[in-house]
Amino acid sequence: MATLTGISKTSGVSNSVITEINDNIDDLTDVVSSESNIISDVSTNLLSLTGVVEDVSTNLLSLSNATFNSSLANGTTVQGSFGGLVSGTNVSVLKTKTLDQIFDMMFFPTQNPDIEYPNGSALSITGGHPSGTKTIGSSHTYTIDFTTNTNYNKVTPVTGSVIQPYSGFMLEAQYKNFGDSNWNDFTLPSSSTNWRNVNATSSITKVVAAGDNGKIQVRVRYDNGTYQPVDSLNNNFGSPYSSSSTFYEKDGSTLTGVYPRFYNNGNLSNGVQQVSVQGVDTTTNSIGINQNYAESDSTGVKHGWEIPNLVVASHNWSVQLYDPIQQVYNTLDSSEFTTSSITKTIEGNTVDYTRWRKQSSEQGASLYRLQR
Repeated sequence: MATLTGISKTSGVSNSVITEINDNIDDLTDVVSSESNIISDVSTNLLSLTGVVEDVSTNLLSLSNATFNSSLANGTTVQGSFGGLVSGTNVSVLKTKTLDQIFDMMFFPTQNPDIEYPNGSALSITGGHPSGTKTIGSSHTYTIDFTTNTNYNKVTPVTGSVIQPYSGFMLEAQYKNFGDSNWNDFTLPSSSTNWRNVNATSSITKVVAAGDNGKIQVRVRYDNGTYQPVDSLNNNFGSPYSSSSTFYEKDGSTLTGVYPRFYNNGNLSNGVQQVSVQGVDTTTNSIGINQNYAESDSTGVKHGWEIPNLVVASHNWSVQLYDPIQQVYNTLDSSEFTTSSITKTIEGNTVDYTRWRKQSSEQGASLYRLQR
């Protein structure tokens, strides 16, 4: 018990006051002692609660690491997909995994890399070679080359930069020129690490023949690759490229040889004609002819045209005039036009033509067609 000492009567404080002060000190000491007991009890309870939390955490950890132990038959399947847990998965598969692994499957599906195999579509034939419809006898000098689109022959990993090429480097590159039956070899660059380019074949000359001249083709093949793609779990996905015997081929545009047509126009009196290089419309078996100028009997400017016999020979042709009101072609009487045989010099060659020339009274701009 605490007491107040050192105070004497000479200080002027009575004994009763001293006694009261001592009593108050005793009461304060009791309060402090009681509070200390409460704090001690709280600390004990907190320690006990911490132990409970640790036990719960331990049990939860043990539960998450526990193997899935379903009473369902092994052949039972998951009925709907959830994240990476796909429909049709057997219970027998899930029984080999912990709950953690199953939750990972559901919420964090395995991601696979994107693999673009080599493809003929990646090749673009270049070099200025002729294509489409060209004049028979015309000469064209060009190069055969190709470029490779880098959107192909690559692996895009789940993380990281693009791996390119997926294959090994180019082993062989070949081409066919117009009309070739056998493949010709490109020369590969001296660097063995170049998989995209070849040494172009240049100074090729082609004289266009009549009809279908064929097309240019290129093809390439690549060495086996060494890169092993992996998924987001770092497991192997597929395998390195291994198709070194496979060629990837690309066809160029076809080349067709025709003689030009000659159409009259408003400058016919000056010997000028429009020139068109095209064939017969195989859908309608017709040749469309636009005479977009008015005739003049006084100047001799009449509608007419000249078509190579290579196109019109061996067929009977009628002249039809388009009716813009009815939106149909009507066949004209044979007396409306006269025909005659002429020759023209085309690319140094003498070529037979048939000339059509209108005989009836003058008329405005008109749209004709020859129909067989």
